[in-house]
Amino acid sequence: MAKDTEAVAVAKLSGRQAIIVALITAIAGVIGILVTARSKPEPAVSQHWLRIESIDAQDSAPIRLIISVNGIYYSYPSTAAFLVPGPYIPHERFPVPPARDYAVSFRLLTPSGPVGESSQVDFVVSLPAEDRVYNLWTSRSVRGGSNPPPYKVRYSLR
Repeated sequence: MAKDTEAVAVAKLSGRQAIIVALITAIAGVIGILVTARSKPEPAVSQHWLRIESIDAQDSAPIRLIISVNGIYYSYPSTAAFLVPGPYIPHERFPVPPARDYAVSFRLLTPSGPVGESSQVDFVVSLPAEDRVYNLWTSRSVRGGSNPPPYKVRYSLR
């Protein structure tokens, strides 16, 4: 029984030691709170979207768009094979991967095959990018001068 008493006596703290332990714990807690409050959280990565707003066309032939955003391809419309272009087409959003800037281009398909392709690449460097216009020329169209492009794709990137 004498050994139990000695073990208890060793584990006891004096009043002064208890105050020192309490102060150290309190100081560590305050430092922890200050460090946590000063550290800036990582910025949340938000999802960006490309949205097709409208397609202006000189004719009403059914079309399909192939969209390239930073080398990733999307197809519009995504729920039908083709659509007739115009201002009242269904708006679709396509998720694009987070990036500092975006390189956007379009190709045009018809039921008879590829028709329009442009070497133009639209570089988007700040978001949101609203009411962007991309001109698509067919291989049969005359470019420049007073001739407007046969197709204008209006889109936004948010």
